[in-house]
Amino acid sequence: KDRGLELGIIFETNRGCPFACAYCDWGSATMSKVRQFDLQRTYDEIEFVCNELKPNFWFHADANFGLTDKDIDVANHLVKTKSQCGYPKTFYYSPSKNTVKRNIELAKILWDGKVIDTFNIGIQHADKDVLMANKRGNITPAQFERVGKELINYGIPANTQMILGMPGDTRDKWFDSLCQIFEWGFHCETKVYWYNLLPNAPAAHPDYMDQWQIETKPIIYNQSRL
Repeated sequence: KDRGLELGIIFETNRGCPFACAYCDWGSATMSKVRQFDLQRTYDEIEFVCNELKPNFWFHADANFGLTDKDIDVANHLVKTKSQCGYPKTFYYSPSKNTVKRNIELAKILWDGKVIDTFNIGIQHADKDVLMANKRGNITPAQFERVGKELINYGIPANTQMILGMPGDTRDKWFDSLCQIFEWGFHCETKVYWYNLLPNAPAAHPDYMDQWQIETKPIIYNQSRL
């Protein structure tokens, strides 16, 4: 604050991720049991952060916010706390991959409580073969379509996230996938991320790299300027 900078915080209510997306290295905790933090501890920390630290930006670092019913309680408490103190100003989270009804309920709570101003849809790709190649075969595009359409109809803008250069992808599959999300009505914003090979992700294993003939090139760039 003394330097005229706004505070951003990283906050989590659990550790681990039950999914196995090949490109992901969530703290080396993919395909693991999810360890939930004590709910009262979470409430107390939310109140402390919002009332005392007053963050401008809140990154909710759970790998799958909305994975359990507990997350509905967390969202309601966050909304209640913000209504009292006005913080956080902005909020970002990663929705759970395939809990459709809970994702919709959670987003509506956060939207009505003026915590979020958009909903992030991490589709990554809409082609089933590309999803299978990247160990996302149990996460269907139809689930994202249903969530996105209902929330857009509710009035929440959808921010679609895609990954360019996934193993198994082709130029035709990529453009077909991109057109598919537009046909669903996801027109607000589409963010395209380069496929990154993270050191501890399953995709970085030599067997996987050989299977998909992955070649890499180190690139250093300042993402804040993109």
